[in-house]
Amino acid sequence: MRPRSLPAAHDARHPAPPALADQPRVPVGLRLSTPLSVVVRARLELGDGAPDEPVGLVISRADCQGDQPSGHALLQAAHAALQRRQAAGLRLDRVARRPRRLLAEVDGQWRTLVDLEAATLTGQAA
Repeated sequence: MRPRSLPAAHDARHPAPPALADQPRVPVGLRLSTPLSVVVRARLELGDGAPDEPVGLVISRADCQGDQPSGHALLQAAHAALQRRQAAGLRLDRVARRPRRLLAEVDGQWRTLVDLEAATLTGQAA
C-alpha cells in the first residue's frame, strides 16, 4: 500500500515554530551518535491511553551539521520510521493502539513532527 502524502497544516493547540523543513540545523535530543549517523529521540503517541512507544529517528551524518540534522532530514526520518512500523505489520489505521502523533525532542521540547489524526506534517510544539 502506498503511503499518503502529508500536507503542512497549522494546529491551534500547539503554535508552530518556524518552518521545520526549512531549518538548516535543528537542535535535537540524541539517543545515539556514531560517525555515520545520529539517532534522534522520538516517541509515538497512542490514542488509546497506552504508554507512548519510543522511536529512534535515524539520520545520516551527511544531512547533519555536527550533531544537528536539517529539518528536512528530520521530517524524512519521521516518515521512514512510520513506514517501517507499517511494514512490520503494525497498521497505522487500526483502532486499537492507533498512533496519534509522532513527536521528537527538538530544542529541549517535544514537538509534533507528524499528526496522524489530521494526516499532517507539522513540526509543532507538543
